[in-house]
Amino acid sequence: MAVNVPRISTPAHSGLISSSHEIKENFSRSSVVEEENAQPDSLSPKRSLWRAPFILILGVALTAIIIVSAVVGGGLGASLAHCKSDLSHARSVNPAFTNGTPTTGGPPLATTTGGLFINYAPQPTNTVETLYDNCTLLTKSPYITQFDDKFSVYCGIDINAGRNAVEKDHSGNVLSLADIVPIVAYTPEACMQACSSFNKMALRWGRDEVCRSITFNYEMALTVNVNGANCWLKNGTIPAPAQAEGCDSCLSAFLD
Repeated sequence: MAVNVPRISTPAHSGLISSSHEIKENFSRSSVVEEENAQPDSLSPKRSLWRAPFILILGVALTAIIIVSAVVGGGLGASLAHCKSDLSHARSVNPAFTNGTPTTGGPPLATTTGGLFINYAPQPTNTVETLYDNCTLLTKSPYITQFDDKFSVYCGIDINAGRNAVEKDHSGNVLSLADIVPIVAYTPEACMQACSSFNKMALRWGRDEVCRSITFNYEMALTVNVNGANCWLKNGTIPAPAQAEGCDSCLSAFLD
């Protein structure tokens, strides 16, 4: 005999399960939202700790840059002032410095307490177009060399070799005027001193030849390139300066 068992409906239980499931989902969602909202707060202390030393390092670096710039600027200013002082001193002790430009060499690196240049290097001859022309000053009085030889200076003339000199040789014959020593000189004074030194050495070693005049050319680069010299020591003189050949860039001097 079959027993009819009544079917029990559990709508309330289903509703309970559904509600419980919804509660769990809502709780899970709220937890995720809370975690997401809480994440920036949990990272903010780390970011603060990272930013603090970065700002400190940046501040130190900027301070160092300012200090170094000030030191370099001060040092450069002092160096420029020292260079100007050296150039003024060089002009006062060396008349070859004119119009702010050294005419016989580069600026000296240093001087002694007495004003003497240290490690001075003249400019190469092929870089010097013209030398300082002080001929007018030299004509005012005889130039006296280290060995007390006196020279009378004349501007704008060249004592050409090959003509008859005033002097005679040891045999009494008329001396043929000749260039006995060609050299490079940066000043006419150095050229006259070379003539005087030649006579000093000739006398010491018993040589008969004598330097009696010189011709100096201010156009260094051109003259040295063509002739290998711009100062010529000569073995004689001519009767008068007016008999010499004209030369705008030349100076000649006769040993008195």
